[in-house]
Amino acid sequence: MTETMTTEPAATLTLAKLYASDSAAFSKLEPDQSSKAAMQKDVEQMGSGLIEAFTFAAALAVLYEALDVAFLDILKSGWKTMAELQAYRDLEKHPPEEKSWVKLGRHKLTSAHEPKVEVLFNGKHLGQLDFDAKLTLNVTDAKLKVQNGRIWEVTGPVFEGEATLSYKGFLLLKKNLARFTLPSGVTFEKGVPIIPMPVSIG
Repeated sequence: MTETMTTEPAATLTLAKLYASDSAAFSKLEPDQSSKAAMQKDVEQMGSGLIEAFTFAAALAVLYEALDVAFLDILKSGWKTMAELQAYRDLEKHPPEEKSWVKLGRHKLTSAHEPKVEVLFNGKHLGQLDFDAKLTLNVTDAKLKVQNGRIWEVTGPVFEGEATLSYKGFLLLKKNLARFTLPSGVTFEKGVPIIPMPVSIG
C-alpha cells in the first residue's frame, strides 16, 4: 500500500493542519447540527442580542488558532514512554556514547486536547466555548535513533487515523486521515528524554 508524503514540513505541521490546510478552509467546514444547536444555546445565554452577532465561521476561525499544537510535540509525547525504549534509560547497559536504531512495532498514539474559544462582545469577555479535540494515529515503520537516554531522530513513520472535534459530547467534526509519512531524517535538536511508562492504578 502506498502512502502520501505530507507537503507540510515536519517542523511546521500542526494538529490544526490535519483538519484543514488553513483557517479559511477550516472556517468553511459545516459543523454537525446537534453541536451547532448546543453552541447556539450557550452563546444565547451569555448575553442578550449576542446570538445575532455570532457566526460559526468566526468561531471556527478562532478554534483553528487554538488547535495550533505542533505535530512533532504530539509524537514526542507518545514515543517517550514506549515500552521498546525503556531499556535505553539504563545508561550502564547502554552508555552515553552508544547510538542505537530502534524499530517500533505497529502502535497507536492518542492525543487529547481541550481548545477554548473566548466569546467577546464590544470588548467585554462574556464566556467561553469549550471543545474536545482527539487525534488517533496508527503508526507503522517508525525507526528511532536513541542515545544517552534520549530520542534524537526518526525515519520512515507511516501514519493513518482520524481527528475529531466535539462540543459538549456532540461530534462537531471528524476528519479521516489517509496514510501519510514525514520526510526522512526528522531530528530533535535537544533530544527527547525517555521516561518511565505510566502506571495504571485501579
